[in-house]
Amino acid sequence: DGMTDEEEKHGGTDPDDGLDCSGFVRYVYQHTIGALLPSNSASQFQVGSKVARADMQVGDPVFFRTHG
Repeated sequence: DGMTDEEEKHGGTDPDDGLDCSGFVRYVYQHTIGALLPSNSASQFQVGSKVARADMQVGDPVFFRTHG
């Protein structure tokens, strides 16, 4: 599949060249449900909508506040 045993590449959005975490999420969503997400986690957070913990479903991305 081209994505196992590969090193993380900062800013990477292509599994052949390397992916970072947000690039991996973007790739998976695009190739499973056809959703084109932004290429970085801050922008991915901005296009999403808040969901109560009790309403979360498998596949929902979870973002953590890391500062501020």
